[in-house]
Amino acid sequence: MYYLKKIYQILIFLIALTIGICALFFDVVISTRLEILTVLLVLPGLFFASFLAEAVHELGHLLFGKLFGMKAEVLQIFCFRFSFSSKSFSIVKPDVFGRYSMSPIKSDKMAFRYAMTTFGGLLFSLLYLILTCVCLGNGGFFHYLLGYGAPVAFYLFFHNAFPYTTETGKTDGRILYGIWKKEPDAEVTIRIMRIQALLLTQSPAEIEESLYFDLPVLPEDDRNFLLLTQLRYLYYLDKGDLEGVRKEDLRLQDLIPYLDEEDLDEVYNLLLYDCCKVDRDEEGAKALFERQGELLLAQNTMTSYRILAAYHQTFGDGCLIEPYLKKGLACKENASGIAKMEERLLQEMQSSF
Repeated sequence: MYYLKKIYQILIFLIALTIGICALFFDVVISTRLEILTVLLVLPGLFFASFLAEAVHELGHLLFGKLFGMKAEVLQIFCFRFSFSSKSFSIVKPDVFGRYSMSPIKSDKMAFRYAMTTFGGLLFSLLYLILTCVCLGNGGFFHYLLGYGAPVAFYLFFHNAFPYTTETGKTDGRILYGIWKKEPDAEVTIRIMRIQALLLTQSPAEIEESLYFDLPVLPEDDRNFLLLTQLRYLYYLDKGDLEGVRKEDLRLQDLIPYLDEEDLDEVYNLLLYDCCKVDRDEEGAKALFERQGELLLAQNTMTSYRILAAYHQTFGDGCLIEPYLKKGLACKENASGIAKMEERLLQEMQSSF
């Protein structure tokens, strides 16, 4: 399978390169179009059309996602990243294939919603490929502006359509194949998305317990394993099951070698709270607070203030407990189910203060 993937990647790259070379040869040698115009417009057109190819693909995911009950969270095109939830823009490590993140707002027919969201990117890429080919076959301004994007549009479409996994993750074709075949990873993804949708109205413990547990086993380095473990953690925390919380803590600690910086911060936040309220581990709590304290303040959420209040209530400065509890109760969470749990935990801490 590895060699098949490599052969396919090389093949579509060579075809895309051939399309570009033939177009340039036709412009410069056969049609004798203005050479200066060719030189001036080909390279800018290639870069613009290539950037647009990625943008159109991600736009297809976002539009189909919105149409089928999903909400946009993050959109990245090359090195430009926009967060819809925080309404922030940033320059990040480039991703030549783009990236998007969406969360469900409806919990029914989740496999269908997930499949259509994925399919939207492929459809828009195909339409864009057709558009670039039409522009390439005609003269004029759009011949250079969009036509020279045909090689990249061809490569991106066929790269995403083929069902395989690359170094950057699964292609759209691979995701759709997994949904169709009901593969373990796809089944877990769909279940996670369903729980996330239910959390918009229900607290973690109000969601049926079987949704968290009757699932295929995944390898620890699979990101879905992390997401599922975090959801199970929230379920036990909301339920008040300390043994369950400890069990998920141990799993989260085992995942630390596989985590990137963002996921690592989330896990350390959870572990800091549990060092204070579950295990009473002063040494561990102080070490984690030194690492996470400023980040928690910057997050400004019910969860971050709960963790800060828990630390100061247990090992820190008692004068800071009440201000953090008040700030936490004044915050609003996007998922009202999480807000229910956080409000209850904050009120319990307030009553014991």
